[in-house]
Amino acid sequence: MAALSREQAHVNGWLEELGSSINQKFHLDSQGVCTMDYKDELRISVEVPHGSDQFYVYGPLVDLSSVENQQQVLHKALSLNLFQLETAGGTLAIDELTSEIVFCFVSKVGNQGISIFQNILNNFVSTADRLRGLLKDASQPMAGGGNDKVATPAQGKSQHFMQV
Repeated sequence: MAALSREQAHVNGWLEELGSSINQKFHLDSQGVCTMDYKDELRISVEVPHGSDQFYVYGPLVDLSSVENQQQVLHKALSLNLFQLETAGGTLAIDELTSEIVFCFVSKVGNQGISIFQNILNNFVSTADRLRGLLKDASQPMAGGGNDKVATPAQGKSQHFMQV
C-alpha cells in the first residue's frame, strides 16, 4: 500500500476518530476510499484521491434498474438539482456503471477539523435520506399532474452562487 498523502492522512484521522466515537473502525483503504453503511439503508463512501486536496462524499440513492417509472424519477432528480437548493450544495448524478442515482458532495480538506468533517457527514446523511425518500415517491404513479413550483435562487435559499 502506498503511503497516504497529507490530505488522505487528515481525512483518515477524522474517520478513525469518528469511528472510535461510535465503536466502529473507519479508515481509508489503499484506493483512498472508506465506505460506511447507515441504518442498513444508505451506503456512504468518503474518498480522497491521491494527489487531490479535496474529499468526496457519495452514496447511491436509487437503483434505476429496479424502477418502473425511470423517466419520472430522472425528472425529479434533475429538478432537485436545480440551483442546489434541495441538495444542500450536493449533486445528484447517474453512475453509468451501476445504473444508480448517486448523491455527491465535494469539499477541500484544507485546515478543517473533525467537527466540520462530522457536520458535513451528518448533513450529507440527512440530506441523502430525504432525497432518497423524494425519489422513491417520484417512482410512484403521478396523482396530480406533476406541476411542482420551481424554486429560484432569488428566494434567498442558496448561498452557493458567486457574487459580483
